[in-house]
This record gives sequence, structure tokens and C-alpha cells, in this order.
Amino acid sequence: MAVRQLGKNKWQLIVDYYDDEGNRRKHTKTVYCNGKRAAKSLLDDFADSWEDAMPQEASVSQLLQDYIDKCEVKGLKPNTIRGYKNIRKSIEKNKIGKVAARSLTTYQLEKYIVTMIKDEELDPKTVKNRISLLKAAYKMAIRNGLLRENPCDSVELPKLKRADIKILTEDEVDKFVEKLSEQNLDLRVMCELALFCGLRRGEILGLKIEDIDFDKGCIYARHVRYIIDGEMIFEEPKTEKSRRTFSCPQFILNDIKDLIREHAEISDSDFLIQYVGEPMKPDYASNIVIKFIDSLGMQHVTLHGLRHTFASMLNASGNFDIAEISSALGHSNITTTMNIYVDVFNGVSHSSKRISNAFDEKYGKNGA
Repeated sequence: MAVRQLGKNKWQLIVDYYDDEGNRRKHTKTVYCNGKRAAKSLLDDFADSWEDAMPQEASVSQLLQDYIDKCEVKGLKPNTIRGYKNIRKSIEKNKIGKVAARSLTTYQLEKYIVTMIKDEELDPKTVKNRISLLKAAYKMAIRNGLLRENPCDSVELPKLKRADIKILTEDEVDKFVEKLSEQNLDLRVMCELALFCGLRRGEILGLKIEDIDFDKGCIYARHVRYIIDGEMIFEEPKTEKSRRTFSCPQFILNDIKDLIREHAEISDSDFLIQYVGEPMKPDYASNIVIKFIDSLGMQHVTLHGLRHTFASMLNASGNFDIAEISSALGHSNITTTMNIYVDVFNGVSHSSKRISNAFDEKYGKNGA
């Protein structure tokens, strides 16, 4: 929609729309009024006098499918597309998916949210993800001139619950490392990379031999590996910050050397394997870590929990500030780190404490 001045107090109102064949059309009207603000007010009334360009029969489910198709063309990651498709299937099963996209109201959406929480017993994050996808699809339709309003804009979402992060205590880390030395090399290297380098599961499984630089003592996290619909996917991480190079402790590099020699005799696989020669699958990796930790009688900490423990140990040492920890974890920004570890870090970075202590030592004695 737009207004265009034709002369003194003379304005043209323009409303864009797309017909059923997808052709762009315009409705125009010439009006006389005093100023652009008055013209915009008349434009709203003029737009309301026309039907939306979205075909009457197009459902919410179809709108979502159109949005997903566009995301695929744009080259979004397969894992992201899979998530979008799963959300669409869930919405399609509910009656809201069959509602005409142009008729959907905020009231209907809020009733759907109640259904998701009470009947489906979904957590607030899942609810938010569904509504966020709907909101993005409506934004696309509005941007293309198919609709004028987004019913998701006024929706009140449930408050997100902060994730309960479980980490190993200092004593548990000592016991864990001691017992880990008795385990097979695949399990040992995987746990060491999570606990002492802070790698994610997908990053560990995505490592190849050429990513290990033994001369420089570093590892390049350049790929991730996961499974979608039974197919093993190997690709670059989502963000630039996740593609990082980090120095690796020598004892881990030694274990990796032993791992490579061992695999050379039994497998063509580049790195971690399960059974005989089969590349390690994500679920298998998570399960063997949980099984190992449970066997030690410790609290239920996952493979990702070892990454959380890595972040906690860096913070507790007092030698690293939040920016350094965030970079080591491969987070896109410091805010992400603080949002995840706000309870673990107690909201105050050690760099902030060192600054405070420095001033206290220099000026506190003088009564400043």
C-alpha cells in the first residue's frame, strides 16, 4: 500500500494485491485532503474496502507450506526445514490448520495455545516455535501483498522456563576422568572433547582426521554430522562463530592418535565409530555417555552436560571472562552465553570481579 502526491491537497491511494493466477494488480483512487497523514488515514479505509488477495480457500496449512517451500529455495539447512515441516504437520492435525489463512484471528490462536499446553502438554518453547513459524509465514504473505494483517502480532505467549542445566561437580569430574581412562577410545575421546574442549555432539561426530593438526596442537571444528529421516547429514555449522579453531590438550591429542591407529586396523571410518567400522550415530553417542555416567552412580548428566561442565569450569577458574568463554563455546554472541548460563555463572563474570578487586585493593586502603 502507498500514497502518492499528485498536486496540492491531491493524493493517489494505491493498494497492491495478487490475483488467483499470481499476477500483481493495483487498485487506485484519487482523493483530496490536507496533508500526507490524512491521506494515509484514507488509504486504510480504502484498503479495507477491498478483499485480501489471499484466495478464500487457502488454509493456514497451505500458507505454512508456501513459506517452507520458499525457505527451501533460499537454502535453509535441512535440519531447519525438517523442523518446519514437523511443525506444519502438527498444526495441520489441529482444526486451526484448516482455517482460511485470511480469516484466522488472534482469539483462535490463543485458544490453540491453551490446547497445546493443556491437552498436548507441550512445553512453552515448543509452543513459541509453532507460533513463531506461523508469524513468519504471515509476514511473508503481507510482504507479498497477499494479506494485510498478522494475527500472531497480538498473541500472548507463555513464559519460557529456564532450562535446568546439570553439570558435574569438581569431585565428580575427578572421578569421571579416572574411570574414563578405563573405557574404549571412542567413548574416551568423545567425552574428552566435550568436557575439556566444549564441543557439541554434532561437532564431535563431524570431525575428520584432517581436522586434527598434531603439529600445532589444535583442532578445526568445521563440520557437523547428524541424522535426518534415517539419512546421515554432513555439513558446515549454522553460524560463523561455530566454525572455530581451538587448542587441544596434549593428553587428548595422544588419545586421538591411539584412536586413529586402532581404527586403521578395523575400519575405513575417519573418526568415531560404533560396533565394527560403522560411523557413530548421534543417538548412540548420547546413550553410551548416559549409560557410562549412570554406572558411576553420578547425577544424570548428558553428553551436552559435559559441554556445560566445560563452561562452568572455565568460569570457576577465574581466569576467563564471559567473552572468552562465549568464544570457546562457539556462541554467536555473549548474550546467548549469559542466557544459558545465568544461573551457573550467578550473573557476574570473573573479569568483573577482578576489576572490582583491583580497585578495592588500590583505593580501599586509602578509604576512597
